[in-house]
Amino acid sequence: MKPPPVSFHIEVPSNMAHCCNSRGAGQSHSTTRFDSNSAIDVEELDCILNEEHVQLFDVREPSELLETGKIPRSVNIPLDEVEEAFRMTPDKFLEKYKCHKPSKEDSDIVFHCRKGVRSLKALKTVHQLGYTKARHLLPGFAGWADHWKDTNPTKVEKVSK
Repeated sequence: MKPPPVSFHIEVPSNMAHCCNSRGAGQSHSTTRFDSNSAIDVEELDCILNEEHVQLFDVREPSELLETGKIPRSVNIPLDEVEEAFRMTPDKFLEKYKCHKPSKEDSDIVFHCRKGVRSLKALKTVHQLGYTKARHLLPGFAGWADHWKDTNPTKVEKVSK
């Protein structure tokens, strides 16, 4: 029998409160409830990207980024490296991924993949390591790219070798 999802609160900075859509929009308190399978949608990710309050990790394979592009400011950590990466020292993480390692208390960690399956696996992995406030993007990069293809194609960044 599958255990029920774990619930917890994350702190939402007051300047991000309007980004939370149904998860707190228009509410004056500073905490929002998420379950262990926390997902954000395209509009919410766009909002927090614009506010620059996100540590976005793409768990697809590097070859996929070359083929399809990436969400601007995302950092590629393939799924099979996630556990090792989040166990690294901050210095090793910075050296390998060219960004600062998130802390376990950070509430702005978001994973994504093509459709949400691998990002959910990454989310579960980091939750087990203590990063319980991390979330993931549904419907993934495919949904992101489809959402912006006609209105703002700059939301997908080309990747070269």
